[in-house]
Amino acid sequence: MQLVRDATVGGVVHVDAAEAAGRMGQVEKAVAILLALARDAMLEDVVSVEAAEALKRLGQVEALLALVRDATVTEWRHVRAAEALNRLEQDK
Repeated sequence: MQLVRDATVGGVVHVDAAEAAGRMGQVEKAVAILLALARDAMLEDVVSVEAAEALKRLGQVEALLALVRDATVTEWRHVRAAEALNRLEQDK
């Protein structure tokens, strides 16, 4: 989790580290970090998309729904989260 907290690396690296932590059993921490990255308006949109995709790969339906419903994120990010949620449902 050290890499997730490292301010010198880019947002996508944070996403990758959080997703890896989720795959290693730290799912709650990973989801919290990925949601924070997806919602952070100061980060590039690509980070939000990667965070939503990571949530999809981790099978986090509730987290993706929360992101889709979040009034603080842009419409573009809502759409990307909804697309990830839709792909997750199709993969079942």
